[in-house]
Amino acid sequence: MSKVKRITGGILSAAMALTMITAAGCSTPKNAMTVEDTTYTTGEYLAYLYNSYYQIYTRNNFALYAQYGMDPWEQELTYGEGDDEQKLKAEDYIVRVAQDAMIRQVALKHKMEEYGITELREQDVESAESALKSVKNDDTIKLGFTKDTYSKMYKDFYCNEMALFYGLYDTNGQRAVTEDDIRTYFEDNYRSYKIIEISLAGSDGSDLSEEDTQGVLDRLNGYLDLYKENGDFNKVIDKYKQDEADAKATEENPAETVTPSTDDDNRKELDVKQYGDEDFTNALDTVPVNEAKVIQYKKSGTTNTAALLLRLDPEEGEDRENFFTDNRDNIIYGLRYEEFSKEMKDYIATLKVEVNKTVEKKCRPKNFVTEK
Repeated sequence: MSKVKRITGGILSAAMALTMITAAGCSTPKNAMTVEDTTYTTGEYLAYLYNSYYQIYTRNNFALYAQYGMDPWEQELTYGEGDDEQKLKAEDYIVRVAQDAMIRQVALKHKMEEYGITELREQDVESAESALKSVKNDDTIKLGFTKDTYSKMYKDFYCNEMALFYGLYDTNGQRAVTEDDIRTYFEDNYRSYKIIEISLAGSDGSDLSEEDTQGVLDRLNGYLDLYKENGDFNKVIDKYKQDEADAKATEENPAETVTPSTDDDNRKELDVKQYGDEDFTNALDTVPVNEAKVIQYKKSGTTNTAALLLRLDPEEGEDRENFFTDNRDNIIYGLRYEEFSKEMKDYIATLKVEVNKTVEKKCRPKNFVTEK
């Protein structure tokens, strides 16, 4: 089985019980990449490469591919978008993402200087420093870079973009959004709800028969009647879960009693603009606030689905008096990140980039994995 080299501690341990092994084995020139006036050393390049590798390797569950006898490195991932979209093998994809991150950091620093933004956000710095406390220099050295190099990369990666974005668009920024715009965005886009969702597709992905579909709808309407009787949607969800458990139980493995759930367990929030599943959000919006209704939609644009949904006022409920203000950063992000992203993309396209091909060839993501 493949094992991922990791930095011990909380930063990169994720859910996998992995061990530290030998060094990245990368004997290369001192400098790896130049972006305009900034030169990255090979150690810095490896730190960015490792960060991208670990995120992508874990996010795409590559370890599971290996467990099932498949080669994760043969998987193809989509890089770019629109006319620039292309399929890349996993290793080449990770390299491109790492290099893009390095280029973006130069662009961010140039823009921070251009707009006179010199301070990182305190909460971002505190979060980064807290995560970095668990990183040991002996561990990073085995991967080809020092803790100082890794720490600089980590702080840049997780702090600079937020400093520039909110430095421009938050209070007192050169492009500060108005309080009225923030409130309007919130009211137009934020949704809160509880849901019981059942697929209208069989195990092979094909649509259920008309009779079976009606059976699902009748079941959901039964839960709706129960909600109208008791007024407690959490109890209705618990009844659904118990029914599911009972249906799967056998004489040898009887169903356990479902633990009563709470609002924290069941309440969901989304930003319509950022969520991306338009068919679902359109169906959600047919339900009046503080009412429950059975709805149908094509989940993720592919799977016919039915649900009993209780729509809620995002600002109503226990401990929700600060929900609007607590989401201020997210609202500003929704309002202006598309504009910000385009500006950065256009600027990045103007930068001169040179990559040392020897470093690129020798320092590969596969160096972070060994075969057991």
